[in-house]
Amino acid sequence: MRRRDRLSLLFAALGAGCSGPDLPASLPEVVLRVAGEPITRTEIDTLAAFLVPDNPGYALDHLRSAALARALLPRATAFAILRDRVEAARERIARAKARLEAGEAFEAVAKDLSDHAPEKGGDAGWLARRDFDPLLAFEAFEFPVGEVRGPIATRVGFSLLRVSERRSDPRPGHSTVHLFHIVAGLEPQPKSLPELSRSLESLEVEVLDSPLFDRIRPPGLAFRYAPAASRPTSRS
Repeated sequence: MRRRDRLSLLFAALGAGCSGPDLPASLPEVVLRVAGEPITRTEIDTLAAFLVPDNPGYALDHLRSAALARALLPRATAFAILRDRVEAARERIARAKARLEAGEAFEAVAKDLSDHAPEKGGDAGWLARRDFDPLLAFEAFEFPVGEVRGPIATRVGFSLLRVSERRSDPRPGHSTVHLFHIVAGLEPQPKSLPELSRSLESLEVEVLDSPLFDRIRPPGLAFRYAPAASRPTSRS
């Protein structure tokens, strides 16, 4: 199935009447790079669609902006700043996945290799959709219970997830999962917009799709654009 068709189905399924994005074939897939770390149109649109049920009434461009601010920009910033640590974390999560695929118990692998709750076998407890990174929440809520997902790259490094149970709640953002995960981490990263903005100021941001980024770039964040020809227009 083509990317346009997959996204249209996702928006139709999650968007409660919202239509999918217009995706002419000529548009670049990579919207911007933070010191070389890419953020793609598919990632932005997939997370925006996932956020629709938790944010009824919000325009899709607002949710695209939220996907950037809450998940994609923090990840790109962390990977750019801590590039020397990324490969070690990637190698460790690959070893964890190989052991799982060889039949070892998730809890045993987490005890040996995870930075999060190894003494609990990676048990993160019950978490609501709104309580954790949208990149992780998407994997936890959109795929079957019991399935191991990942590696997933987020601001803290790489994760493998397994959901043991899921509970629905009609209130937006309140559905929960009982989550186990294995984390090969970098180090704690900025979570607030001011902290993220300070980190971004030290990095060069290349914009490949100025019309889209000009619409959805998160307010309150400062960017150091390069090259000059890629800078978005001023935003009122």
